Amino acid sequence: MGESAHVSAINSARAFRAEGRPDLAAAVLERDADLANAKADLMYLRALVDLDDRAPLQAALIGSVDRIVDQARLPADYLQLLLRQTQRACLSEDWLERLLRKSWKSAKSMPEIMIAHRAASRRLLLRRRMRARATPKASLISLGLNCMPWNVPNQWGLRRAEDFVALHGPFDHGAHKLALLLSALETDFATYCAPENLTSVETQGGHVTPMRKDVMAVWNHNLGSYWIADDFLRLRQSLTARAETFRTACRRQDVVFIMGRAPIDYPARPPEFLDRLNLALQRFTGQARNRLVILDEYAQSAACEWIDEWTLVLNCPYPKSNYVWYEDETADTAEGLEYEHGWAMQVMHALIRWGLTSPGEAFPAPVAAVA
Repeated sequence: MGESAHVSAINSARAFRAEGRPDLAAAVLERDADLANAKADLMYLRALVDLDDRAPLQAALIGSVDRIVDQARLPADYLQLLLRQTQRACLSEDWLERLLRKSWKSAKSMPEIMIAHRAASRRLLLRRRMRARATPKASLISLGLNCMPWNVPNQWGLRRAEDFVALHGPFDHGAHKLALLLSALETDFATYCAPENLTSVETQGGHVTPMRKDVMAVWNHNLGSYWIADDFLRLRQSLTARAETFRTACRRQDVVFIMGRAPIDYPARPPEFLDRLNLALQRFTGQARNRLVILDEYAQSAACEWIDEWTLVLNCPYPKSNYVWYEDETADTAEGLEYEHGWAMQVMHALIRWGLTSPGEAFPAPVAAVA
């Protein structure tokens, strides 16, 4: 591969991404660029994240970690993406430790990267302590209503590596309202993403994002013309495929549903939607009652409340009023890690109670861990 073709591919990919065409960016990089080059690989990984195509992204991340030369000096933005996306993509703990080892030299020379490296190392250490007690054997299916029920369990090892693809459902990414969740389930997604229900809005950052006209859903991970063009064709294709993934996943015997952003104020008042939700889920699971974890980030104080043997409410208020769980700068702080670990542990306890774990395994602390 010639140097001129490589440089041209990077420049073309940069232009394609600016035009909102991550598909063309990924294609030209695959064909003409040397992905062993950090700059090219960074742009390629960003394009795959934009495309929300899980299997290629997970495989590409593994390839990226594998290609890194031990203790090589890596660009800050490249290393930052790898440290965060490898956790979100459910990579195994062996791959995560390999990345931490290989990137230690780069991280310790850059304070802004040391924060991300320290957080990834701390998560891995705490994950292994959790696994020393029990190994999760459950299919955690996200019901929204925000992205937290998808992202945080991935980062804390509560989903299997293969479930990054196999459980990628329609509610994982984006903001949904409870009324839309219920109606989508009750109608088997009949009008969930029908073109007549869709529109778009420009964000404060200048990105165009698709949403429903009734403002019941905003797909803020699907930015740009790629998802908007041709009457939202690619968005509708993606959501239709994810709805089918949801149907298939719900037939598993180890399913646990998890819902976030639910201001239910339990136990002051019971969640009135619970019976309706179980009835709607019965269409997919065949079960009148379903294992359910409900996260209430709006609660006044932290608590773990069992409504019945099937339903756990986790009152998990944010540690600070200005805490933003999806911003890396806050999530990677000591408070952010403690917050995530706290409710991840409660989910693990629920899995143990439901018999959805296997005996724990002993792991050494990662060499790259820092206090």
